[in-house]
Amino acid sequence: SAPYGSMYEPNLFGAYAGCCAVLCLSAFLLGQSRAFSAAGFLISTLATILSYSRAALVALLIASTWVFWKARRSKTAGNRSKILVPILAFAFIFIIGIYTAGGTLQKRFEDLYYQGFTEGTALARLLVIQEALMEIPGHTLLGNGTASFNLSFDWNRFIPEWASDKTWISNAPIRVLHDTGLIGLSLFLGFFISVWLRLRRIWKVLGSPDDLTLGLAGGLLLYAISFQFTDGTILAFFWVHLGFLASAAVIYQEHLTAVPAIH
Repeated sequence: SAPYGSMYEPNLFGAYAGCCAVLCLSAFLLGQSRAFSAAGFLISTLATILSYSRAALVALLIASTWVFWKARRSKTAGNRSKILVPILAFAFIFIIGIYTAGGTLQKRFEDLYYQGFTEGTALARLLVIQEALMEIPGHTLLGNGTASFNLSFDWNRFIPEWASDKTWISNAPIRVLHDTGLIGLSLFLGFFISVWLRLRRIWKVLGSPDDLTLGLAGGLLLYAISFQFTDGTILAFFWVHLGFLASAAVIYQEHLTAVPAIH
């Protein structure tokens, strides 16, 4: 079985470790503590690989690429050798991790490739999402109510062995739409847009992203990708991370008075 530390299951552990890797990568490219950040990036990347979480690994690749892309204009990250180091380190850790994890990780990707949406865990999640989408038209504007999905969904109709299990909608936008309707989804997306616009203004004033906000934004991107396929947004630490990002953007108001505050 895959390691998951203090987390509930390996997918959450992989996403958390991947977020730490992205934070360390941003600190390495734009911050000061290069040795500490590089070590953190390598350890966190290896932990992500060894979690055997497909979603977390794919999200780490995408989020790391995005961080590199946003940091490319920074004078701090302008040194090619400085950017080359984490790329080579990531490749080394990836190869070692794949070799170590070997058959297990390869089998998980092969299952997804050959079986597609008929693969066990993917099929269960898609079934839940399909049932949720069928309930949305009945209460489109205000939704069905918070955590109401368990009242109408019964695994006994599909998998009798799971009849007593509680379930929830793992995809956050669909869950918000199902529970709170178009009004709730609009407010939900509006908050994300307001934070993103603030970050863009801050980075524009600074001339390039800083290590703190870029790392937090990259970590949130990783969570947003990986948690569309797992149940991570049910737990608190995703929202705590989002709060850190929004708070960091607000704190910058003290130093960049030209940027309006988030209310």
